[in-house]
Amino acid sequence: GINAEYGKQWYQRRVRADGFTLNPILNEMISRIMVSVENRTEFTVFLVVPESYVHTSNMRLATDPDSDKMNLYHRDCINKMYSMIGNCISRHKGSADKRPTDYVQVYTLRNSGSSTPYKLKEHDHNIRSEMIFVHSQIVIIDDEHLILGTPTHHSQMASKEYEVAVALSQPHHSMVMNGALPMGQIAKFRLSLWLEHTGDTQTAWADPSSRECRERLRFIAQVNRSNQERGLMMESHLLEYCKKVHKNGKTEFYDFKSCYHSFIK
Repeated sequence: GINAEYGKQWYQRRVRADGFTLNPILNEMISRIMVSVENRTEFTVFLVVPESYVHTSNMRLATDPDSDKMNLYHRDCINKMYSMIGNCISRHKGSADKRPTDYVQVYTLRNSGSSTPYKLKEHDHNIRSEMIFVHSQIVIIDDEHLILGTPTHHSQMASKEYEVAVALSQPHHSMVMNGALPMGQIAKFRLSLWLEHTGDTQTAWADPSSRECRERLRFIAQVNRSNQERGLMMESHLLEYCKKVHKNGKTEFYDFKSCYHSFIK
């Protein structure tokens, strides 16, 4: 998660000598992906992020200047991340068949229909979908490790804030120990989340690093995004966050200024 207040500070001071500074967690993730590219091993990260940051005093509209800065910072981070992965792929001829989205897929969530307590006057009956503001601090690693809590990962988290988190591990369910896909409580927790947001139970979900799993998730997210743009009901919550990710990592995004609600056309 990105804490809004510190996120604004990050945005304001993000330019450094190298032109950009990424969240240290993203840097660690990219380092592991680069090792995977070099070694030609399967490694996939699935990120679920808010489609847009909105001002907390007016959750309906993303027109606040600070919210706009947060949206731009968030997308700058993702664009930089994909560019770094794209550059790494281009340097390794053995990975020429790979794309940045084989290693990182970024999604967002929307509800079909309106579930908010407020009314949008004459437009309320036209609401077809609304953004789910993702603020869950959850990390699941290899269906073996789970971190769940309140920390928002910025430089002052440990020294100036009071946060709590629980870290769970089930090493006896690891692939290394059993030679099979993990099926402990952490794996079941992830599968329940995927069922909630994809509306689908797939055998491919058992192995998130598989090509079949990546392609199926992307297909569901693309169908939902297409339906949302055309004003049709979505089949589940999951949507693509990025409009297009090129092989070199250059990323195109949807318009965050109009994404909080979508209306029947």
